[in-house]
Amino acid sequence: MHKVSSAFARFRPQFVANIFAAFAFAFLLQIAPVAASGSSDPQIGSPAAKAILVVWFDYQCPYCKLFWRDTLPRLNDGYVRQGKLRVVFRDFQFLGQDSATAALFARAVWELYPARFYDWSRAMFGAQDQENGGFGNLASIQELTRHVPGIDVARVSARMKEKSQQYAEEIVSDYNDALAMGINGTPTVVVNGSAVTGSESYDDLAKLIDRKLKQ
Repeated sequence: MHKVSSAFARFRPQFVANIFAAFAFAFLLQIAPVAASGSSDPQIGSPAAKAILVVWFDYQCPYCKLFWRDTLPRLNDGYVRQGKLRVVFRDFQFLGQDSATAALFARAVWELYPARFYDWSRAMFGAQDQENGGFGNLASIQELTRHVPGIDVARVSARMKEKSQQYAEEIVSDYNDALAMGINGTPTVVVNGSAVTGSESYDDLAKLIDRKLKQ
C-alpha cells in the first residue's frame, strides 16, 4: 500500500490549486461530508448487486497497478459479470500533477463513454511506468486513449477542459471522504463497509465478498 505522508496533509491545499492551475481556475477547498458515492464516481457492475466494493486509488500508485493487473480482472470475471458485485472507483490522487491530470481526464471518459471506462483504466495502469516517471501527462494520456476502441480523444479532451472545475470538486470530495474515514494510502478497498487491511489479493477479497453475499 502506498501511504500519504503527514506532510501531504499540509500540502493538500496546494495540490488542489495545482489541479486548477492547469486550466486557469481559482478554487477554494471545501470540506465535503462523508456521503455515498454517486453516479459521478466511475463504476462497473449492476446497480442491484448485493456486494459493493469501493477502491480508493491513485493513477501513479504502483500498488494500484498490481490491483488492476492481478485482482480486478478476476473480480470482474468472477463477480461483476455475474451480477454479484459492483465496483466503485474513488479518487485518492496524492502523488503529483500527473495523478491529478489523469483523474480529470478519467472523469470525462466516464461521463462520455461509461461502457469503455474499465478498458481505458486497465490501459492506463498497463502503461504506468515509474512513479511520475514520464507517463501520465496530458499528451501521453491522449496518445494512449487513441488506441482504446470506442473513445473520441478530442471529445474527451474538450469535455475535460469544459468541466475541469466540477471534476476537480468531485476528486477533492472523494479525497476528503477518504480522510474522514481514516484512509491514508492506496489502494484501499472497502466491501460493504468492511475494509481489507494489509492485502488486496484476489483470494482475500473473494472470501470477504462471499461472506457479504451470504449475509
